[in-house]
Amino acid sequence: MSRLKVELQSGRTDSLGDLLSEIDSLITDSGKRDGLQARYRVRGNPSMQQIKQLTVGVRNRSVVQSYSGRALVDELRLEEARNDAGFAAYARVNTELADFMNLDGTVEWRGENFRTISSTGRKSSDFKTNLNTTTNAQKLLPGSWGFSVPIRATFSRSESLPRFGPNSDVELTSEQKQDERTETTKTFYEVSVNKRSGKFWLTRWTFDSMNLRLSQTRERGISPTVPLSRRDSETMTFSYKMPLPKPSVKIAAWMPEFMPKAMRESRLNFLPTTVNYTLNAKRQDQATWRRSNQDTTVTENFTLKETYTTKINPLTALQGNYSLQVNRDLRKKYDMSKLAFGREVSRNQKADLKLTL
Repeated sequence: MSRLKVELQSGRTDSLGDLLSEIDSLITDSGKRDGLQARYRVRGNPSMQQIKQLTVGVRNRSVVQSYSGRALVDELRLEEARNDAGFAAYARVNTELADFMNLDGTVEWRGENFRTISSTGRKSSDFKTNLNTTTNAQKLLPGSWGFSVPIRATFSRSESLPRFGPNSDVELTSEQKQDERTETTKTFYEVSVNKRSGKFWLTRWTFDSMNLRLSQTRERGISPTVPLSRRDSETMTFSYKMPLPKPSVKIAAWMPEFMPKAMRESRLNFLPTTVNYTLNAKRQDQATWRRSNQDTTVTENFTLKETYTTKINPLTALQGNYSLQVNRDLRKKYDMSKLAFGREVSRNQKADLKLTL
């Protein structure tokens, strides 16, 4: 009956070729009774979980012709409560290889009959694995260089085998469970590069002031309703903080002693306090196909965001801030050889000045 209800609500046609838009409809299908023609009707919206009354009868709609034969009816009875044993397993491994690498992995499995104190019967058998690793690649470099290069990797996978089919109370076979399974996998990689400040002027103005982060994520999934789910994502973050000197001169040293000390020691700063640059690039490709849709939905995003910020503090009582953010779409007009970095889609600027008396 559950299968009939699903077919009635999924846009199928009846034996006359009409769409089954009402629940009170007739289905004629030769594949439901060993190749013989069969006629089925579902009236109303019955549910096997809420049965109040069962009525069985035979009616002859003809007034001139009589029929004879046998009517077979399967009885419906409530069985005793099932007392199947439930099983679950959990394992975890956490290890470190000196200060170079660490690994953390977990495996968890819960059978369909497993129950906890706070939960009732389960509707699926679940299997999950997760692996995380972190490698300090800077240990392969001389420590005097001052680099920090952590590399992180994550792998996770989950699989769920349903006990029953959709809108059904009949247990599935092993082959049917594989067809109706829900499975997701995810891999993630990330590498970061930065360097502690040194005394050499060239590296202090270049590598010491830079930070770089690269990451990649891939997700795959299947389910009874979404046979195809794919998402790939790559990101890059780069930042630079200019190590500006802070030269200043006293501009009120000529004032007499009776003037406030804060005023006599006022300084004029020639250079900005900070000058920063940040770049964020992200590319995402996603594809999804649902059984209810005829085509696969594909989306792609490739964006670049640049942020410039600076702060000035020429006097102790005077402060100013300026920021510029430029957003670009790299799906078109992107050519590194021609220094073409996509199409600019928006630009935001902000400036403020603060005077404290």
